[in-house]
Amino acid sequence: MTIDLSNQHAVITGAARGIGAAIATAFIDAGASVVALDADAEALSEFEESSPDQIETCPVDVCDFEALQKIASDRPVDHLVCAFSPLELENGR
Repeated sequence: MTIDLSNQHAVITGAARGIGAAIATAFIDAGASVVALDADAEALSEFEESSPDQIETCPVDVCDFEALQKIASDRPVDHLVCAFSPLELENGR
């Protein structure tokens, strides 16, 4: 089955690695533009190199409600995936 998400915009939290990165990659492969959110700016930068034309990275603490509001208000959002894991904070990642 092929899913076409051309002209769709996804915002994904926890997108720098793991499940979040896999989900972001799946959206990109389906043609969507992705805004990848994560507190790890370095990992986001490395991830952005994989698809620079379809991904925008925003290093942000997902607990910062005002920052998230600004990100969401500045662009269209068709899909929101919350893949952030608080366990990553506990493990220092």
